[in-house]
Amino acid sequence: MPNGGRLTLDVKIETKAEEAEIEGISDSESPGASPGHFVVLTVADTGTGMSEDVVSRAFEPFFTTKEVGKGTGLGLSQVHGFVEQSSGRAEIQSRPGEGTSISLYLPAIDAPVHGAALETSSDRQGTAMPRGSETILVVEDNADVRSQVCKQLETLGYAVIVAASGDEALEQLKSNRHFDLLFTDVVMPGELNGRDLAEHSVRLRPELPVLLTSGYAEQSVFPEGRVPGGMRLLNKPYRRSALAHALREVLSPPANR
Repeated sequence: MPNGGRLTLDVKIETKAEEAEIEGISDSESPGASPGHFVVLTVADTGTGMSEDVVSRAFEPFFTTKEVGKGTGLGLSQVHGFVEQSSGRAEIQSRPGEGTSISLYLPAIDAPVHGAALETSSDRQGTAMPRGSETILVVEDNADVRSQVCKQLETLGYAVIVAASGDEALEQLKSNRHFDLLFTDVVMPGELNGRDLAEHSVRLRPELPVLLTSGYAEQSVFPEGRVPGGMRLLNKPYRRSALAHALREVLSPPANR
């Protein structure tokens, strides 16, 4: 809305009869959800709107109509990923000159969710989380996220080597440097994304475990429906405790404990 306008937030519950035509949502996909009940959060503006071509690509990673340096093209794609992870759906209605409306459909639950219930026992009680001392190659293009991840890993006892792109990480993998784990984001700019990097890693260092992370639903990252063998996917956003446990499960699988 370059010249100002109205931004409207709307929240409502839609029942099964109202959402029957929402394609791709199944009542059984969200444990604990009331059959056919969805919380619908809608954000609408009176801005410039989008053409049909732009709407069809709005959720694509790194797609943006803004000039260089004005946007990453990751905002809507991350929202789409978070909603899909919750067995929900995101919809866009927009026309040039008529503004844009984006609705997020999230499965509703009957029981109240208390803050304490969201914490793991280790977070809640302050007990020690799984720790390690291995060396991890962290691949993340976003500087802020990369810094935060490295801090989390270091507080858990790990040594960290960082790479800001797939190409940079590939050079590290080709070197003689020792790593115990490759921890990489899946969606990154450039020709080499996290999944491609992981496949290169399997060829270069067959014994090196791979932990992938992404804000997108698994079916979006792996259209074939499953994570390739020898790899694991940790969904964003994640708690430090979830990261700690995922690392030990990859680094010390049951057969090796």
